Amino acid sequence: LASLDTATSAAVPIASAALEHKKSSGGGITGSLGQWEEVDDSERVARECVRSVILLVNTVPLFSAQVSMLSPEREMPCARCVPQASTTASRASGSKSCSVFERLYTGVRFWICYDVQGVLLLCCILSRSRRFRNYAVSRTEPEELLSAVLGSICALNDVLDVTRTTDHDKHAFAAHAVEFVGVSAGISALLLLCEDWGFCEALHDVRLPSTMLPALSARLQTSLRLAPSVLRSFSISTLLSLSLARVACTNSDPRLPSELCHSALAVMANVSRERRGIDARESDRILTMLDVLLRRVHRVEAFLEASSSVEARYVVLLRDRDALLDLVELTLEIICRILRNGLDANKHLLYSMLHREALILSLLGGKGADAWQAVAAARSARFRALASRLVFMVRLLSSRVERAALEAMDQKGEAVSADGVLELVQIAVRAGDFRALLDDLPELQFAFERQPEERRENRVASILCAALVPL
Repeated sequence: LASLDTATSAAVPIASAALEHKKSSGGGITGSLGQWEEVDDSERVARECVRSVILLVNTVPLFSAQVSMLSPEREMPCARCVPQASTTASRASGSKSCSVFERLYTGVRFWICYDVQGVLLLCCILSRSRRFRNYAVSRTEPEELLSAVLGSICALNDVLDVTRTTDHDKHAFAAHAVEFVGVSAGISALLLLCEDWGFCEALHDVRLPSTMLPALSARLQTSLRLAPSVLRSFSISTLLSLSLARVACTNSDPRLPSELCHSALAVMANVSRERRGIDARESDRILTMLDVLLRRVHRVEAFLEASSSVEARYVVLLRDRDALLDLVELTLEIICRILRNGLDANKHLLYSMLHREALILSLLGGKGADAWQAVAAARSARFRALASRLVFMVRLLSSRVERAALEAMDQKGEAVSADGVLELVQIAVRAGDFRALLDDLPELQFAFERQPEERRENRVASILCAALVPL
C-alpha cells in the first residue's frame, strides 16, 4: 500500500507536466528519464515504486495474494490526491482520504498517459484483483481509462510497425521489447475489462472525454490517420475497433507471437456483441483486416508448396499458417456477430462485403484454389460454418441487389448511386430472413487466459523484467 500510495500520489502532477513538456512531441511514450530537463526525487521514487509493484506482483506469490485481497472499503490518506479522486462522503465530511481503489484508478490512468509502466501496472492489478476489476467495470466514465489505454497502445504499436516495415531482421524486434510488452499488457487489460458483456454494451453510446489531454488526442489522430473532428465523433467501441484492427494488421507478421493478435481480435469480438450502426470507415477497416490476413495465409501457403515436408522450416510454416487461419476465424466471428445484431442496422458492413464480393467468396476457394479448398476443409467446424454462411449470404444478396439495380436503371435510365445501392441492400435484407442463418450459431465469449505460476515466473524473468524502462 505504501508503494501504491507513493506511485499514485505522484502520478497526476508528473503526467500533467510531462505531457505538456516542450520536448514531449519528440521523445515518445517510452522515453527515459534523461529526456526531461528537470527530474526531481519524487518522480524517481514514484517510478521506482511503480516498477517495484509490477515486479513483486509477477514474481512473489505472497505479494500477489495481498493485491488480490485489496478491499474497496479501505481508505488511504489523501493529502496530495486530486479533488476528483476523493469520494463524495469524504468531501462532505472534510476528511482528506479516499478509497484505495479510487486512488489507484486515478493514479494508474495518469501513469498510462506518461509512461509504459502504467499499462503494465494496470494489467497486473486487473489480472490479480477481481475486486478492482469489478470496480473498474462499474465506473460510470470508462472513456477516461480506455482512451488512455488505446492512446498508449497506438503509440507503442507505431514503433513496432516502423520496425517491421524498415528492418526485415527478426532480431530487430528484440530492441523494442518495451513496446511489444506494453502493447501486450494494454490489450490484456482491455480483454480483462471486456470479459463483462454489460461493460461492452455500455461502450456503444460513450464518446471520447471532452477533457482528454492534447497529447493523448494527438497520438490517436496520428496512429489512426483521423482528423480531430472525426475522432471526436466516434464512440469508444468504434475507436477500440479501429485501434485493435490496426494492431492485428501490423502485428500478424509470422515473426511475432500470434497471441498479441489473438487477444486484440478477442476484445473486438466481445465488444461486437450488440453492435449496431457501424459506419463505412469501420466496415472498410474490418474487411481490410480480413484481406490482409488472407493474403498472408496465401503467402505462407505458397512457401509450403515450394518446400519439402522433410525440411525443418516446413513445420514452422505449418504453425504460422495455422496461427494466421485462427486469426481469420476470429475475424469471421466478428463479422458474423455484428451482422447477427441486425443486418438492416449494419448496412454499411453489408455494402462493404458486396463491394469486396471476391474476398468473401475466396473463403471457400475459387478458380485455381484447390490447395486453399483443402486447407479450408481441414479447419474446424466453426470456421466452415462461419465462412459458408457469409458466402451464401453475399451470393444471394448480390444477385438480388443486381437484379433490383437493373430494374431501377431501366426505369430511370441512369446508373444507381452508392446511396441507392444502400437502399437496395436494405430492401433485399428485409425481403429475406438472413438473420436465421446466424442465429443457430452459439455465441462465444472470450476471456483472458491466466498462466500457471511457474510459467508466469519464467516469462516475467525473461521478458518483463528486461523490458521495464531502467532508472
